[in-house]
Amino acid sequence: MQPPRAQTRRDPSRCSCLTGRPKPNLAGAPGNRQHRSTPPAHSPTYERLRDYLTRRMRMSHIYQPLMLMELLGRRSPAPVQDVARRILGEDVTQIDYYSERVKRMVGKVLTGNGITTYGSGV
Repeated sequence: MQPPRAQTRRDPSRCSCLTGRPKPNLAGAPGNRQHRSTPPAHSPTYERLRDYLTRRMRMSHIYQPLMLMELLGRRSPAPVQDVARRILGEDVTQIDYYSERVKRMVGKVLTGNGITTYGSGV
């Protein structure tokens, strides 16, 4: 058995209008003085970075964007080693450079000493 339901009366102070129906959304109605929400103002730091990226940064390589992505992807300062790892991991020229070093120097020495053999890979 359930307790009897109490009949609730609508409190007119809580209704959005006297009929109890929700208020119509008039934000887009003609003649309404409310403007659409404008985007929030950006911080001076954001504006300085945006200006640098769009107007002043000259890229001869990928180092600057990679460093910025590493720094912006954190909530704390990035250690220098983490930035260096990020750059090294994405830098195709460094991968090519060290691939040649492996083939010509390190691999050659180890192969010459009978430790490794060189085929299509190391």
